[in-house]
Amino acid sequence: MNGPETETPHIRFFCWQPTDETRPRLPPDELHVWLVEAHEANLGARPWLEDLSGDERQRVGRFRFAVHRNQFMLGRGVLRHRLAAGLGCAPREVRFVYGSHGRPELDPALNPTGVVFSVSHVPGLVVLAFALRRRLGVDVETSQRVGDWRALASRALSVRERAVLAALPPGSQTAGFLRAWTAKEAFLKATGRGLTDDLDRLETEVNPALPVRLLALGEAPDEPESRSWAGGTHCATAPFGFRDEADRWTLRSFSLGADRLATLAWAAL
Repeated sequence: MNGPETETPHIRFFCWQPTDETRPRLPPDELHVWLVEAHEANLGARPWLEDLSGDERQRVGRFRFAVHRNQFMLGRGVLRHRLAAGLGCAPREVRFVYGSHGRPELDPALNPTGVVFSVSHVPGLVVLAFALRRRLGVDVETSQRVGDWRALASRALSVRERAVLAALPPGSQTAGFLRAWTAKEAFLKATGRGLTDDLDRLETEVNPALPVRLLALGEAPDEPESRSWAGGTHCATAPFGFRDEADRWTLRSFSLGADRLATLAWAAL
């Protein structure tokens, strides 16, 4: 494994439009973030279902609510278009492989340059992040969707994080929690892990007045164990057992308006 990066990549933001034919080059020293508004003009811009694979179309059909169905269809469709533009193929020819937690990755047979991506969404917005030969994760969230964040904080934040959060002015506490939550989610996506009940072992800088960063990656149990999370039960497989140092990781948070906060997490391979 390589050491920490000595130079911070430049982050470039793009707002996707149906008429956008640009193909920005993705250099090794840049991260590209595409914002896709899930409104009627974009949803009706093209027959998105035709660009999806058979299993993706089946997944679209399983969504109960139209908002979730449209969000997935648009997000996956734009993802395929952005990847296809770089690969020089049709969107339907883009192939994905999936990790144990269902995270899609570009088929290595199509990926000699090492393109990586991460996807997150909230109602009305899809966020796509792209980079070359890095571990990369992005997460976007809203306080409205989180709901009772105080109850969630008691399980998802470390003792120190909860203490820092409680010491913040009341008007800053929601923002502090959202930043910690999106930072942890982005890190878990970057490492290919699913949501885990060991989130309180992963420590971040909660104070919105300070730069967001990982402070500690706690030790996980040596053996998997079955534990409950948010009303369900799953097997926790030592999520932080790879003993990564926290300072290998870089995080950046940014507001996307309308109560939306996103965080990027990345590290060298």
